Amino acid sequence: MSKSSDNMADTKTKTRKANWADSEIICLVSECTDNVKLITGKHGLVSENDKTVFWRNLCERINSIGGCGRSVEEVVKKWKDLKSQTKKKEQMRRRDISRTGGGETSNSLREWEEKIITIIPDDVLHGIAGGEDIFQRNEKGEAGSSSGGSVETVLNVGREEVVLVHEDNVNVQVINILKLY
Repeated sequence: MSKSSDNMADTKTKTRKANWADSEIICLVSECTDNVKLITGKHGLVSENDKTVFWRNLCERINSIGGCGRSVEEVVKKWKDLKSQTKKKEQMRRRDISRTGGGETSNSLREWEEKIITIIPDDVLHGIAGGEDIFQRNEKGEAGSSSGGSVETVLNVGREEVVLVHEDNVNVQVINILKLY
């Protein structure tokens, strides 16, 4: 046997775990939505130890249901992926409804997806009422001024002026809100 084939025989092949069962997903969503303040709590309000204990206990519960031996990291990643996928699905569903004049859409949500939607803030799903897409405005050259790698955009939202500064068009921070009189 050649040296290269010996090395191949020594390496372990990674086996793929089973897909998440509906019962595992329902458990994950139920626990995470019921404990959203714990898992999203800021440092100081919720200890990192409390979060770690929560994820470890949830992982044990999920493994007792599915028996697949998922790690805490896999459980956390699945939760983040579910939130992201559900948010996109809900945005597409709402877009479809508005296109069809408020009619039915074929893009319906499962019960556990509806539960995830309840913890996502409305402005994340709909955008800020009366606001504009600042990146779209900057692409057209209508708003924003460049100064040292950052762009400043002034938006009028209702009767308030919102000044946004975004570094390299990635991180957006609300700097100041001024009443216009």
